[in-house]
Amino acid sequence: MRTGKELAFTSRKKRDRQIDSGTQGISTNLSGNGVYQDLRNDMLRHMYGLKKEIDLSFLTGRELIQVAIGSFQVQFHFDEDVAVSVEAEFRYFDGQQEWVWRQEPSSPQVAGRTVAMLGASITSFESTENGTFALTFSNGHRLTIVDSFKEYESYDITRPGHTIIV
Repeated sequence: MRTGKELAFTSRKKRDRQIDSGTQGISTNLSGNGVYQDLRNDMLRHMYGLKKEIDLSFLTGRELIQVAIGSFQVQFHFDEDVAVSVEAEFRYFDGQQEWVWRQEPSSPQVAGRTVAMLGASITSFESTENGTFALTFSNGHRLTIVDSFKEYESYDITRPGHTIIV
């Protein structure tokens, strides 16, 4: 049986191959002028921690429209094609109690509680350079995502044309 860290590592290796194969084609088409390295550096600089200069203002006002729960990942999908995918750990506060999700057997029940946020919009967010990222919703609930996999991908934030990997 594979552990969560092994699966996260497999995911990281797979994503790196996708980054490599996707950007190598661009570099080759542009006569090898260093574009590949520039694109790869741009993507990789977003991993491991969350830099304070990253603009996350596009999250404000986004409505949660779907929660997708898997064995090793929970995805939060918002309007305007914005998503947050968590592979490591998040804390969900429902206004009265805080619940912690990790890649553990009891985690689907914890993740299931987050459906109470469906239809709610992000009213504010906080982020720290250590990778902790908190979203507050219009219904008073809070989702705090933790960068607890220091060697692997903990979560990513996507919007059209941009992916931030932490």
